[in-house]
Amino acid sequence: MRHGFSHDVPCEVRRPADADGSVVVALHGMGQSAAHFERDAAPLVPPGATLILPQGPYPFEMRSKDTTRREPPRQGNAWYVWTGDSGAFVRSLADVASWLLAVIDSEIASEGLDGRRAALVGFSQGGYLAGFVGVRNAARFRALVVASGRMKDEILADAAPAAAAAGLRVLDVHGEKDEAVRPEPCRASAERLAALGLPLEFRTYDAGHAVLRDARCRDDVKAFLGANLR
Repeated sequence: MRHGFSHDVPCEVRRPADADGSVVVALHGMGQSAAHFERDAAPLVPPGATLILPQGPYPFEMRSKDTTRREPPRQGNAWYVWTGDSGAFVRSLADVASWLLAVIDSEIASEGLDGRRAALVGFSQGGYLAGFVGVRNAARFRALVVASGRMKDEILADAAPAAAAAGLRVLDVHGEKDEAVRPEPCRASAERLAALGLPLEFRTYDAGHAVLRDARCRDDVKAFLGANLR
């Protein structure tokens, strides 16, 4: 027997005074919160765009690895649970994608924004989800940025031609020194998707996993979003 359980999940919205209706949806990495990710996401947003920061719906306990500091545990947040079961992983992505799209629609409607001028940005675990959601729902987004995560070409190949036809533009950014998600497999996946016609550019930077904190990467992402949200 199964029993349902639900809880409220926060979503941060940062609307500038000169909002022009365009939208950037930013998905944090594993263990982060929407509020915490704002410091990395806000510098990426072009002038006039409203930033929407949903939070991963799966909370979990995080404890400091430094046992000498005796810091209290804090709540981390995730977008999905990965156990090594590929089928379960895809089902988990599909479930959270449906929920995420509903959250985005709700926030766009409540803020009176232009859903036709939206971009999706994801970092690390949020990057894996952003790639899945963006390519499979390309008509809903003008631009997609995947940072420090691999675009799962093995489950996105079928959707890539339709995403290209819909006009989705993709920027895949990665740190050359990233030891958490190595850049080589990410480049290979990006190249396979590009070979299927998806307009995708893969760029690397002199950075580690936190590539969005690299000044050159940040400027490139902001320029890419601005050009596609005009």
